[in-house]
Amino acid sequence: MGIFNYELFYNGEIKLDPDTREKFTEELMKILHYGGMMRREKFKIGKNAITVLCLPKIGKNNIAMLDYNYFEDTSYGDVVFDSLACRLESGGVGEECTYRCILAAYALFELYGDDASCVIEDFMIANNVHLAIAWINHLLKKDYGLEHRFHLWDIIEKYCLKRIPSMQHDSGYQFLKNLLPSKCLEYAGGTDLTDLCAIKYGIDEQSVIPDTYPADLLECTKRIQLYLNQPIKGRSIEMKQMIRKEKIISLLRMDYSQREQVKEPLLKDVAQMTLILPARVIAYLTSNLMNESFWINWASIKWEGDVYHDEVMKKYVSEEIEAYRIQKRKEPIMPQGTTEYLKQVEQTKKLFLMFRNKQRYELTDDDRLLWWDGSDEVVISKDTQEWLTTLAKRHGCLMQQECHVELLPLLKDINTTFFHVYPFKTMVEEFMRNSNDQRYKAAIKLLELLYEENKNDVVLPDSNSEIQSHVFLLMPERVRMKRYLSVMANKELRQKYFCF
Repeated sequence: MGIFNYELFYNGEIKLDPDTREKFTEELMKILHYGGMMRREKFKIGKNAITVLCLPKIGKNNIAMLDYNYFEDTSYGDVVFDSLACRLESGGVGEECTYRCILAAYALFELYGDDASCVIEDFMIANNVHLAIAWINHLLKKDYGLEHRFHLWDIIEKYCLKRIPSMQHDSGYQFLKNLLPSKCLEYAGGTDLTDLCAIKYGIDEQSVIPDTYPADLLECTKRIQLYLNQPIKGRSIEMKQMIRKEKIISLLRMDYSQREQVKEPLLKDVAQMTLILPARVIAYLTSNLMNESFWINWASIKWEGDVYHDEVMKKYVSEEIEAYRIQKRKEPIMPQGTTEYLKQVEQTKKLFLMFRNKQRYELTDDDRLLWWDGSDEVVISKDTQEWLTTLAKRHGCLMQQECHVELLPLLKDINTTFFHVYPFKTMVEEFMRNSNDQRYKAAIKLLELLYEENKNDVVLPDSNSEIQSHVFLLMPERVRMKRYLSVMANKELRQKYFCF
C-alpha cells in the first residue's frame, strides 16, 4: 500500500438518459480497465484452489465490484460501480496507480455531471483533475477541458455549505488553487472570483478603481456600515447591530419591486444596491462588517428559504475580454498517455523514498502487455521484444517434447514464491479447456521452466514497509513471471509471438 491512503468521492448529482448512461458506463469501465483495476476470485477444480484476476465488467444487479490494482499488486478495499444509478463508491485508494485510476473515474463524473459538482479528495476539492482529464482525452479520444470548473461560485458554495457546521472560518478562496491550475486563474476573472476573494480578504479600498465591480462592492460596504451603525435608542451596540442585520437579511427575501420601494432611511440605500448586486454580496459584506462567518450565515439564510435572483448587474468588462475568457476556458487539455499518467506519484511518496534511500517502482509499457493491441497504446521495448522472441523459440522446442505439468498447482507455487503474481481467469479457463492441446501444454511447461529458473533468486520482503515502498516489485525475477502470464492472457500478443 502507499504511504498515504487518500479517499476520493464525487460531490454532486449525475442524471443521464438511458443512451447517455450506456455511453458513460462504457467509458467509465474503460478507465477502470486501463487503470489496472480488477477483481480477485477463487478458482477451484477438485482439491486445487488458486486466486485469479477478473477484468472489470458489469455483473449482477448492474454492479461492477473491484478490489485489486494490477500495477500496484495491492488492494485498498472494494471499488463498486452501480451502472444503473451512476454511482461509484471507493474507500482509500493509496497515492499511485489506484489513486490515479479512481481520480480519472470521478473526473468523468465531473464531465457528465452538474455544474456545481466536483471530485473531493480527503474532504478538499481535488486538485489533480486536470491531469486525469489529460489521460481521459488520450484514452477516450476526447478534447475535454476545464470549462466545467469555471463555475467557481456554484462549486465552492456547494462544497462549503456541506461542511457547515464544522467549518469555523471563511475558506472559500483557498480552494481556488485546487479547483483550477494557477495558469487558468486569469481566465476565471469576473464577479465569482472577486466575491470569493472579498469573502476571504475583504475589500482593499486603496486599490479600488472607479466604475468597477470592486468599486460597487466598496460603495455597498459603506452603505451597510452606515446602516449597521445607525443608533437605536435604549439598545446596546450588539443588539442594535443584530436588529439592523436582520433587516438587511430581510431584503434578500424580497423581489425587485419590493426592494425598489423600501423607504426606511439608510436601509433604502442598501436596498438600492441589491438591485444591481447578487444577494450573496449583501450577505458576505454584512458578515465581514460584523466579524461573522459568511458561510455559516449563508447556510442559515439558504436553509430558511431562497434569496432573490432578479438583480440587473452592470457589464463590468468589454465583450472582447469576455469572449477571450470564454475561449480560453473551453480550450482542451493536451492528452497524456496511460503509462505517463499512471506512473505519476504524489510528492509525499517521493520524499518518503528519498528519505529511506529506496527506489520507486516505475511503470513502463512492458508492464502493460495485457493491454497490447497492436496500436500505439502499448509500445513494447526492444529488450522485451527480444525476450519474447527467445521464449517463443523455447516454446517451439517444447512443442516437440512430451509435456505433462499440472497448471493449478504450478500457479499456486508461483503466487506463494513471488507474492501476488496472479493468473487471469480467462487464461486459466482457456488453458484448462485446451489441456490436451500440445501448444498449451508446451506453454505450461515453459511457465514451469521460468519458475524454476527464477525462484531461487527471490528474497521475500522482511516487512510490510518493503512491499509498501515497492522495492519488492522491482525484482526482475518477479517481473518476468508476471509479464509471461500477461502474454498468455493476451490472445493477440500470444498469437504474434507464440502462434496460438
